[in-house]
Amino acid sequence: MEIWAKPPRFWLEYMDCVWRVLSINRAVKMNDFDGYKAVINAMPDLFVCSDQQNYARFLTYFGYFLEHIEETHPGAEKLLHAGAISVARSHIPGNRCHTDKMIEETAMKWLKSKSGSGTSSVGICGITSNYGASQRHILIAHAKGEFVEKMWNMVGCQSNHSENQQRDLRPREIIGLRSKCSAQ
Repeated sequence: MEIWAKPPRFWLEYMDCVWRVLSINRAVKMNDFDGYKAVINAMPDLFVCSDQQNYARFLTYFGYFLEHIEETHPGAEKLLHAGAISVARSHIPGNRCHTDKMIEETAMKWLKSKSGSGTSSVGICGITSNYGASQRHILIAHAKGEFVEKMWNMVGCQSNHSENQQRDLRPREIIGLRSKCSAQ
């Protein structure tokens, strides 16, 4: 390769990388599942080049998972096409973020402090060392379980599964936890 050909090739490769990053942002903001799936499959080499092999491995697996989601989870692709990959936090057009990012940030906000502003301990430490955070976790754990149960039932992947149910989500456990919380 001639020396004069290297700079244009570099800039073409750079534009390709930027295009992939912008494409995944567009797919999330537009709730475009097909675009998201295509870009996820094109991203692993960016992480290999930046010496982040674990992310590259995960994206390879995740891309494969998304390609075969209809076989492994019937009905899930229909839900993802209906707009389940991103959520809007406000009414500003295009202000959307990944669903899992929003759930994680909201949970961390609730767990960190009494007001939700994030001024006290972080994460698991927030639950174990902050009395208010542990009480909030106890109060919302059953609601989260009910939500997950309804989602599984909606896609037809689960039926009556009381033998597989987590102990803390059984009705008598929920009633017991509520009485403990109200007593304090």
